[in-house]
Amino acid sequence: MEAVWTMLLMHQHPDNKTKAGPSSIVGHMVPYERTGVDGHSTWILEWKNLGVAICTASITTQMSTETAAIIQLESAEVHIDFPTHRPQGFTVIARPSKESPAEGDPITHEKTHYDCPIPETDGRGMQYQADEVARCIRDGKKESERCDLAESRIVMHVFDEVRRQGGYPVKEGKAGPSRGL
Repeated sequence: MEAVWTMLLMHQHPDNKTKAGPSSIVGHMVPYERTGVDGHSTWILEWKNLGVAICTASITTQMSTETAAIIQLESAEVHIDFPTHRPQGFTVIARPSKESPAEGDPITHEKTHYDCPIPETDGRGMQYQADEVARCIRDGKKESERCDLAESRIVMHVFDEVRRQGGYPVKEGKAGPSRGL
């Protein structure tokens, strides 16, 4: 989930004029012994002249139960509340300017928390994706304006590449390899 947030953040970044996917993908995956699925994975994604993302996900390691994801930016950090699939808020922690404070002055990191409550439902947050798919089918659309086919292909290309580098068997789908990456 963290990797998807990061990819969408970089994909939608105003400086990503061509809406390109990452220019470099390095992935490592450790299979979960009982099932063979990706139990732990680490991804390093680079967008040329835009930024780098390091993402870690695990079903075998206890992660923080306070923060689901941390996005580090030049002037702030964004801490997204746990659980990953249904965060109820986030905290922005401002970083001081690059100029060093005068000797003896404390370095302050202003924190602002934003609550984003999600109603308790059976879907636990995932129903919004199903609702969007149902809406597109109802309206006769082949793709969503919220996440178009090009964006979906970029996300799946990254997933497949990390799995391939991790030794997980990846089959080519009918759509074939992602274009423009």
